[in-house]
Amino acid sequence: WGLGPLGRFIGVLFCFTLLISAVTGGNMFQAWNVGDITREATNLPQWVTGLTLAVIVAMVIIGGIKRIGSVAGVLVPFMCILYVVVSLVVLGFNLGAIPDVFALIFNSAFSPSEAGGAFIGGAAGTAFIWGMKRALFSSEAGQGSSPIAHSAAQTREPVSESVVAGLEPFIDTLVVCTLTALVILSTGALTRGDGAEGADGLFASSPAVSLHEWNEDGGRWDSSHHPFTSPADGEEGMLDGEDLAAIRSKAYDLVCNGSELASGSIRIHRRELQEKVFEVLGYTKEDVNERFQQILEAFDYGAPPHGGIAPGIDRFVAILCGATSIREVIAFPKTQSGADLLFNSPAPVAPDQLKDLSLKIDH
Repeated sequence: WGLGPLGRFIGVLFCFTLLISAVTGGNMFQAWNVGDITREATNLPQWVTGLTLAVIVAMVIIGGIKRIGSVAGVLVPFMCILYVVVSLVVLGFNLGAIPDVFALIFNSAFSPSEAGGAFIGGAAGTAFIWGMKRALFSSEAGQGSSPIAHSAAQTREPVSESVVAGLEPFIDTLVVCTLTALVILSTGALTRGDGAEGADGLFASSPAVSLHEWNEDGGRWDSSHHPFTSPADGEEGMLDGEDLAAIRSKAYDLVCNGSELASGSIRIHRRELQEKVFEVLGYTKEDVNERFQQILEAFDYGAPPHGGIAPGIDRFVAILCGATSIREVIAFPKTQSGADLLFNSPAPVAPDQLKDLSLKIDH
């Protein structure tokens, strides 16, 4: 008995759609994920990981369905057992956080505010769609390749094979995914750092920056930011003390996801304070008069309080795009040696140009 021509049509359609899914979705997504994580952990180029995976997979596939089954029969249980054991070990080190994790899960699942917010503006439909997308990659049952593998199994009882097939998404979804969620929540990996400041898209507050730092090699005090940075309010008198590192500065940074997006400070606008800072840094009066006389004279005319900040637009765009390097978002990025490959610069300079600028290059 069977579906006859209709069954063959459905079978062909199933295989065709599976091929499209495997080529454009499943394999590419999984290979990219492995390559990206390997690159972050070992700095190994993604193409090397991709090539290695392609060679290994080819060696398995060329052997036919029996080799695929034998390799998967050993590799998959090993991976699953190893993952479960490691997850249980991690949870063992964070036993104290487990009750709070379950409380968070149930409060978020059954809280009226969470439930109400899910239905505002059709957000429930969006959540359902994303849930379906993630379930697609949760197990091979979602991808659709699992039935093909089980159809090649040699068994006298197809029902027993179907039970095994049904057990796979249960173990993967309910056991493995549950352990994954518990590990992420109990270790704080969800926020990628200590507290909410490490979370994606959240900004970290700027820590207090000392006005000065000790230079061991030079045996002197240097400015942590620059010599024109103003000390914190009420700490100007500490410039006459010995613990100069305890003086805080009015310097600030804008940090998101661990990347500095902007940096700046409030400047000194009083002559006597600026001269005192120069004195602490070891400048002589002759050095100050020769190098900074113009700014000190400007202060005599009544310079207002002022400050500045320099934003790194390229870093901000890199975070928005999810890029790991600002070179990915810069129009004409330079190499580490300072070369511009697009314009082939720096390029040789013509002798006439050097002559016009009264310059000479010695090689």
